Amino acid sequence: MLIHARIRRGFSLLEMMLVLLIITTLVGIVVVNMTSRSQRANVQTTTISMKQIENALKEYHFNNGGFPTTDQGLAVLTPDYLERIPRDAWREEFEYISPTGDPARPYMIISMGPDREPGTEDDIINWDLE
Repeated sequence: MLIHARIRRGFSLLEMMLVLLIITTLVGIVVVNMTSRSQRANVQTTTISMKQIENALKEYHFNNGGFPTTDQGLAVLTPDYLERIPRDAWREEFEYISPTGDPARPYMIISMGPDREPGTEDDIINWDLE
């Protein structure tokens, strides 16, 4: 009697589905990690830009005896204090408010954050960085 050995070639459908599930899960984890890191990097970039503007505002205040008003805006800082006005990490202009009504905080610099909408929880305000 000859026993026919069945030669197994390839993978079963179940094995293929399991491998695809594992790969999909790993890709999902990597994408979430990269998005989170990218978001943190954008916030850090925006914070650095705000610090540049704050330094220029302090120098302006020292030379002129006050901060520029909201109507004057940040444009008065160029070219004497900044070569150009930086934008946030989402390539949007910062909102500048002065006076604020708080003598301890004479100006406010605001980035609308990734959603580009004012007054939302992802807004970045220079007061929150202190």
